[in-house]
Order: sequence, then structure tokens, then C-alpha cells
Amino acid sequence: MAETYNPTEEFEKYKSTMETRMAQLRFELERFQSSRSAMISKISNSIRIPLNGIIGMIEFLNQSDLSSEQQEYLHIIHQYSTDVLSMLTDIVDFAKVEAGEIQITKQEVKVQQLIAQTIQLHRLKAQGKNLAFSFEVNPSVPDVIVSDKDRLLQIIDNLISNSLNLTKIGRIGATISYEKRDDVNGKLIVTIEDTSEGFSESEQLIILNAIKTGDFILPLKMDQWGLGMALACSVVKALAGEFSFKSQRNIGTLYSISIPVQIPKETHKQPLKLSSISATFDRPLNILLVEDNLLNQKFAMATLSRENHHVDLAENGSKAVELFKLNHYDLILMDIQMPVMDGIQATLTIRQMEKELGISNPIRIIAVTAFALEKDREKCLAAGMDDFLAKPFKPQELIALITDNI
Repeated sequence: MAETYNPTEEFEKYKSTMETRMAQLRFELERFQSSRSAMISKISNSIRIPLNGIIGMIEFLNQSDLSSEQQEYLHIIHQYSTDVLSMLTDIVDFAKVEAGEIQITKQEVKVQQLIAQTIQLHRLKAQGKNLAFSFEVNPSVPDVIVSDKDRLLQIIDNLISNSLNLTKIGRIGATISYEKRDDVNGKLIVTIEDTSEGFSESEQLIILNAIKTGDFILPLKMDQWGLGMALACSVVKALAGEFSFKSQRNIGTLYSISIPVQIPKETHKQPLKLSSISATFDRPLNILLVEDNLLNQKFAMATLSRENHHVDLAENGSKAVELFKLNHYDLILMDIQMPVMDGIQATLTIRQMEKELGISNPIRIIAVTAFALEKDREKCLAAGMDDFLAKPFKPQELIALITDNI
């Protein structure tokens, strides 16, 4: 007797099979993404550790008596070190974008200061290539806006860097203007125009589709479109902005970004100048530096000693716990990845000791680490640390962070 075909039953079997396959694919995708994030974090950490010491020592060498030839060599080393850091930051940030972990921190931004930083970053490189470089500010632009300063600088920096890399002769011009919506809200509009070779019509279609979908695999295969450009587009989107461009082959390209910003309702106290930070300390601080890398030890100790602070060194978390038992410190600077005992475990141990001793005013612990992803920051804060500084950093950034925590 032939079996009766039941379409409903067959459909349910098919549905069950497909659901099982989809669940397996989802699991494998999540495992792949987790492995990739771990790999990026590991690579980032491995590069940031020596880079922190290199850039730090360059800062100190630059303040010593050097001949003009030595200053030129040092400038070249610093420029290439900064380029490596910029590329590394782009890689880490692009991973954050793909993982949905990118953080937007809004604050008051002095527009003139932002522009000055941008010009400082690119003027010398433009001169080195004999390119004209200009940055014009429309009178409509407010003195102060509310947005994410670091992300704005990153976007503009990446766009100008891309134009500098592609433009062989001619000029690069940037303009910034403001489109008012009401007394508080408006749009910051930045355009960058270059005289590069530009994009063909087919290349423009590929890029426009990537901007629309957020999938930059195909544009990244082009020589004219690097990771920095893909990241700029993604960050503009994260800021609820718009990115567009026009290009003509052998004539040039015009990039335009429009980002919603706010105008602060009242004027706040002027931020403290970095040059005056050392004067804010009433006395030298007793600081415990927990760091296992020799170059980073020398850089951090030199930075702190210049501010007249007393520094004890622990090369791992276990040594830090022992020194904490024996001495009184105002602050602990804690590396994360160390032998014997890492920074997370050391912090947990110190916090438990404070709890058992009934200490009402726990010591401030700042994570100073090459692990730069947002989840790394969250892990440090969850362990009981109070603040976070990613390597590599400049001496004034470390001093500023200490000032904020004392």
C-alpha cells in the first residue's frame, strides 16, 4: 500500500531542518565574530605596547638639545609612528563599528581648536608634496558646538588624509559651515575638495552602494578608498549625519559631510590648559605604577617625575598588591596584561582588601592599557577601576587624567 503524501507534515519537517541549519549558521557566525574581535584586540595590544614607549620617548627627545638634522630625523620618526597609530586606531574602530560597539560621547567642542588640530596634522605633509592646502571657516559657524570632538576630528582627518594620499599635483581645500535649524540645533557641514585622479562612474556606483548598505568590501579593494574612508562613512552615520561625494575622472573629488550638532545654552568655565596642569597639585603625589614593559616603565616614570611625583614600580599585579599593603598611595596606574597576576585580578584583590579593612575612601585606580576596545574598558570598570587610558598616550594626556582623578 502506497504511503499517503501529507504536504503539511513535509513542510513541518522542512521547516524544522531549516531552523536547525539556521541556528547552526548563527552559532558559527557568532563564534567567528567573537574570534575576530579577540584577534583584533590581541594584535592591537601587541602593537600599542611598544608604540606607546616609542612615541613617549620621542616626546622627551624633542624637548632636549638637538641639532637641526637630528630634529628633522626625529620629526620623520614621529610622523611615521603617528601614521601607524592612526592606522591601528582605524582598524580597532572599524571592528567596533561592525560589532555595534562604537561609542559617541558628546561634549562642548571649540571649533577653532578643532580646525587648528586638523591643520597641524596635515599642513607639513601637504608642503612635503608641494600641494596647496587651505581650510576656510564660514562666519556662520558658532565658536562652540556640542558633538563628539574625537569623532569629528577622526572623520575630517581621514577624509583629508585620503585626499593627500591620492593627490599628486594641485590643491586640497576644506571648508566648514553651519546650517541653523533653531536656536539650539543645526548642522555642521564640512567639504573637502581635491585635484586627485578621481573616480570612474562604475567606481562611484560601487561606493554609493557601499555607503547606502554599509558593506565596504568592494570599495576597500580600490586603491583610492582605504579603511579610513570606510570608517569615516560609518562614523558619520553613527553621528546621525550624511555623507556624499562628487567626482570627475582626472579632475578631482568633492566630499561633503553634514552632521547634526547643538549649540550650548550657556557658557561654561574655560577648560584647564594642559600647560598649567602641574600647578593644580597641592603636593607631590605618591603613585604606584604597575607596568611590566621596560620601555613603558621608563616613559611613565619620566613623565611623572617631571611633575615631581614620587613613583613606586611594580612589574606585575602580585607585586602591586604587596606594595599596596605596605605603603600609602594617592593613585595606582594599572596595566592589564602582565605575568604572575594581571591588572584585573590585582584590582579585585585590592578592592577586597579595602572592603575587609573598612576603608571608606578607596584608592583611585586608573587602567593604563593597550586593550582599547569598549568591552575592555567596561571590563576594567567592572573590576573596580575608576578610569581608563588607552596606550599609546602623550605625557600631557596622562597628567590630565591624573588631574581629573585627584
